[in-house]
Formats: sequence, C-alpha cells, structure tokens
Amino acid sequence: MADSWSITGGLAFGGVVPALVDTEIRRLKQLVSGNCHGPYDEKGIKIGIGFAVDGRNQYKPIKRGGVRLEPFKNNVVCAGVYVREVDWDVPIESFRVFLWTNAAKAIWTCVERLKRDQIQVDESKLKQQLSIVESEFLGSALKPEESATLAEVATAPLNESEDDEEQRVVIQYQRDDENDPWDFDRKVAFENLLNESLSQDDLGFCDCVEFDFGTINAICSVKNAKKATKAIIQTLRANARLDGAVIEETVKGKRKVVWPEGFVGGIDYI
Repeated sequence: MADSWSITGGLAFGGVVPALVDTEIRRLKQLVSGNCHGPYDEKGIKIGIGFAVDGRNQYKPIKRGGVRLEPFKNNVVCAGVYVREVDWDVPIESFRVFLWTNAAKAIWTCVERLKRDQIQVDESKLKQQLSIVESEFLGSALKPEESATLAEVATAPLNESEDDEEQRVVIQYQRDDENDPWDFDRKVAFENLLNESLSQDDLGFCDCVEFDFGTINAICSVKNAKKATKAIIQTLRANARLDGAVIEETVKGKRKVVWPEGFVGGIDYI
C-alpha cells in the first residue's frame, strides 16, 4: 500500500485582495489538506490543487477564470483554480460557493485525468472526504438540493474549451544573463509578440513568460497546437528569436518537442 498523503494546494496572489477573501481561500486550503488524505489508487499518485488570484486593479489580469489542468508528470496530477477580481468582488457567501465549486471541480478533473490512463481511483473515499470539507466550509449556507447541484457541477468533466491541458505550447530558451539578459520590459515585449501572433487567427494567447533558474519559458494556451506552433515559428523567425528556441506541444496530456527538428528528449519548466 502506498504511503498516506494529503491533497495540498499552492497559492499565488497577483496583487492585493481583501483580507476576508484571503482568509476564505486559506481556510479552504486548510480544510482540504486536513480532511482529504490519499492514496486513492494502488500507485499512490498524488493530487494537488493551486489557487491563482488576481488582486485589485491587476496590471495584467487573468484572461480566463475557472479550472485548468496541468500536465501529468512525476507521479503528481494537479489542477489550478484561477480567480479573477470579478469572481471575488461579490458578497462573501457567493464567493465561498464559487471557491468551493471550482476547488472541487479541480480535484475531480485530476481524477478524470487519472482515469484517462486507466488508473482506478477510490472515488467513494474521495467523495466522503470532500463532503466533510463542503459541510465545514459552506456550513448551513446551502440547502441539500443546492449542495447536490453543486456536486453535479463539480464532478462534470471539463469541456474542450475549458481543458487547458488539451492544447498548450511552451517556448523555452536557456538563460544567458551575461550575454543575452532578459529584463521585465523584454519579458512583456515577448508576451506581446506571442499574443499578436496568436490573436491574428484566434489561436489562443500567451499565459505568461516565466524565469526559471536556468531557462525562460513562455507558456501559451491554444485552441489548435499545430496551427499555433506554425504561427509562433513564423513569428520567431521573422523577429530573429527562433535560434535557441525549443518548442513543446501538449495535446490531450501528451507532451512532445516539435522544434527544433530532430530534438531528442523533453523539457522541464515550472
């Protein structure tokens, strides 16, 4: 039997949020980790959820809220809950319902990802644990029939437009701070360049450009990975940014480096 573990959650704020919003997110994280204990399958694959929260008047707000599934790797499956200002700038009771519904949906999305690989999950155990979290987090705010409706929403699979794991393109460069430094302005300019390229044919958008210890990673959510990659390559070539780029597509959870041609192996990023 695999070792016991808890469903944990990361938290990132993009600016200042009201104290009560912060408190409710942290309270839910604590309830989930305190009540949801794996393993839920024979392999002991871990489940994680994260919360990315826009602050007030965020300089670069989250373009699309809701749940996004991350690539399944290193025996961990994770999903993120993306919270925009419009999601939390509501009566606190409404925000609690929004937060719980999306947190539960993130967890069940992870379960569906495991089932896609024919991994048997103890759903009954997980449902019992989540029902405790729901009861303690929402209290008497919901009637039984409302709770049942939320459960249906939370366990419903993501549709094609919601599942960001389905179509993703990552462009990676090795960092060379001495000879080819990146600063904030260059990062923003590169994001804008990618967004301009992808928006021409409504292919998607650049989520972010992140600096890792040894790499720069531009992560794009796209509708069609092949078309998006073609547009990105053309743009990078036209702007003298193709040299040194490694481009990886993720389609239905399968990751593959598609540029440069003949590249062997994969890439790692945050």
